[in-house]
Amino acid sequence: KITNSENSIKNVFKEKLGEFTSLDINKINISEFNTRCQFLDHLHVKTLMASIEKRGYIPKSAVWVNAVTDNGTKEGNIIQYRLVAGRHRYEACRRIELNEIPSQLYYNLTDEEECELDTIDNELDEHHKPINFLEVAEHYKYLKDIKGWSIRQIARAKNVSKSDVARKLNITELSNEVKQILKSVPPGGQ
Repeated sequence: KITNSENSIKNVFKEKLGEFTSLDINKINISEFNTRCQFLDHLHVKTLMASIEKRGYIPKSAVWVNAVTDNGTKEGNIIQYRLVAGRHRYEACRRIELNEIPSQLYYNLTDEEECELDTIDNELDEHHKPINFLEVAEHYKYLKDIKGWSIRQIARAKNVSKSDVARKLNITELSNEVKQILKSVPPGGQ
């Protein structure tokens, strides 16, 4: 059964939505536009590993993958698979040495669309591990400093205000000692 949220996601990227399939886990690269590309909660990965080993991998929890083709169309030859959403699920499967992982394919997403789908996945999954705001801030800094994105571009891709992006970028300038204290604050904490 498709929920309204899932249906609206599929409508947003309807022209890029591909098939549901199982992919060789070793052929998938982590997208640098995934908020968790640099941060993993290893305890959460272990919890997912235990669940998958006990119950198997539930296809409903498929990871979202950008299938990049050589000619920019669905009919082109796939040259790269980029994990857009499901970083912890992917890592759990990799660590328990599953050969394949259920994957919802999207074709030739832009970098901004990868960011948007990552954000949607983080908001919709009721079993999702909340992201610490410092990790989000560091990801915004990565997008700004390494990828050369503007505050406006980050805000649009992550569906947040420009002032929210600017505040989080300011947080990244704090000392490492202060960042360690901030990391101890649970997600959603003040």
